[in-house]
Amino acid sequence: MMNNKGLHALLIGFVAAVICLIQAFFAMGAGHGWNAPFRISLIGFFVFPFAFWAVRSPRKRQSRLLYGVLLALALASDFQLYRMTDAEGWQYVHRAAPFSFLWLVIWSLWQLAVLFAFMASFRKRTS
Repeated sequence: MMNNKGLHALLIGFVAAVICLIQAFFAMGAGHGWNAPFRISLIGFFVFPFAFWAVRSPRKRQSRLLYGVLLALALASDFQLYRMTDAEGWQYVHRAAPFSFLWLVIWSLWQLAVLFAFMASFRKRTS
């Protein structure tokens, strides 16, 4: 059974995913801006809630595999974002500023949360 902290973290993650998608929509600039983040942001509805839940959940060694999978997904999605942006043109990132830079900050939140949870799973507990 999930406790209130876990449910709260999932809800915050879902809200963060919605904000990330809206920010990506603004970065699109009616098709004249940076379009790559909008497609990448769709996986945010899975990764944001899980990443915030991972920070609030107990650090168990068994969770390391899940954290590792999410970190691999972070690398894959960032690489795909790089490829899509390179194909689209880097000038669109600057055209969509400040929305593009704000989107990058929001997008980095789930990756940092998973990295934090992964590193915390190696910490020894003394209790």
